[in-house]
Amino acid sequence: KELLRQFLSFRKGRYKAMDKFEKEYFDNVYQGEYLRRNPDYKLDAFLKRILRFKKKGRLLDIGCAYGLFLKAASHHIACEGLDVSSHAISFARKNLPKVIRLHVGSVEEMGLGRKFDVICCFDTLEHVKYLDQALSVIRKHLKKAGILALTVPVYDGVIGRLVDFADKDMTHFHRESRSFWLKMLKGRGFKIELYEGIFRYFLLRRFYVNWVSKLICRVSPAIYIIARQ
Repeated sequence: KELLRQFLSFRKGRYKAMDKFEKEYFDNVYQGEYLRRNPDYKLDAFLKRILRFKKKGRLLDIGCAYGLFLKAASHHIACEGLDVSSHAISFARKNLPKVIRLHVGSVEEMGLGRKFDVICCFDTLEHVKYLDQALSVIRKHLKKAGILALTVPVYDGVIGRLVDFADKDMTHFHRESRSFWLKMLKGRGFKIELYEGIFRYFLLRRFYVNWVSKLICRVSPAIYIIARQ
């Protein structure tokens, strides 16, 4: 009984650490390969699409993690970042220009006191437990005609079922279809400006493939959406 109690206590503590997205989360989910899974060309592909719609103004990256996208985007637009992980923000502060403001906190409780032209949520919203509240807060922080850029994994179709089977991230609260995300945004007053599929795969733990294209939006394991306020 004592061994069982210790094991359950360990599991509970491990989940708590994972749920807070601290160092243990990154070590377990990314297996020490977070940087390799976010190569420059991937970040540039996401940024290029944003710049089609907004070439100036202010950008907020929610779920900015280690700040890799912020570093790329800051060459083109003023940036801020927010993440629930104090570990990730600490890493980002050491590697980003001081002019980029960084905040520790959840999107549901975010209150920055200013609005943004662009808000990004790259692989973030699937982790947010209270999605309606999060989207309400995001809308309050977007300027009129501001855009929301997001990526999420999707779990419909044959590939989606394989993704669901392989996905061991227990912080994914929302394992939804692509139509769920599209309808959710439209139902909350957003206009879909761009909708593309993402095929991504970490090959041989050395090469990260990240193909973003409209051609695969109906079958891809993840999607990229830009929606206007």
